[in-house]
Amino acid sequence: MPTPTAAILAAIQNILVDHNVLEEGADGLYETCAALAGPETESTLAALRAAPDVTVMPYNDSPAVMNAVRRALERAGYHLR
Repeated sequence: MPTPTAAILAAIQNILVDHNVLEEGADGLYETCAALAGPETESTLAALRAAPDVTVMPYNDSPAVMNAVRRALERAGYHLR
């Protein structure tokens, strides 16, 4: 994962504009999950909050990583500017 530059953060923000509608909109993923969990919603959320932190690797700004980032964004219809 590369260091989060202004260009990378802008790309992430653009992705989230489209993505948030799918999660947060009416009949979105959050609403669907809440309906499926029903009365177990609070205990499920508590279990998720209690999960251990995920260890991440240090940033990698190598040309290979940046090229992979650009290709992935382009395949998804976004661009690194």
